[in-house]
Amino acid sequence: MPTTIQSDSLVIPASLEHLGKVHEWAQLYIENLPIPSDKQYEILLSLSEAVTNAIRHGSHNKPSEKITITIEKNHSVFRLMVQDTGDGFDPEKLPDPTHDDRLLVPSGRGVFLLRSLADEVRFDFSSGTTVTAVFHFTA
Repeated sequence: MPTTIQSDSLVIPASLEHLGKVHEWAQLYIENLPIPSDKQYEILLSLSEAVTNAIRHGSHNKPSEKITITIEKNHSVFRLMVQDTGDGFDPEKLPDPTHDDRLLVPSGRGVFLLRSLADEVRFDFSSGTTVTAVFHFTA
């Protein structure tokens, strides 16, 4: 049986004002796929967190920098990839946002949320930073 991968990409300036466009684009893409609504919500929240991190930390809110977002579906797997031009970071050295001394800190939950919502999260720092989140579902 041939593999059928559905995918789409979007490139935006590294500015938080484009988050709404990203959400609308992704929502239009996934609402027509046989993905359960709770999984759609998890995907959209994860995408928002990954793009926000790429804008704030990878590209330092510089609209001259570009963020590339790719989403794809293959059978019962949905994958999102967010790439920025940043130098990267060590995801294992991020502070735990659930620790008592971090509970009231207003930021620092993006990677934690990604890891909580996605079935798999990978980081690639070979060409900027690419975050890949994989979601498994049954239709």
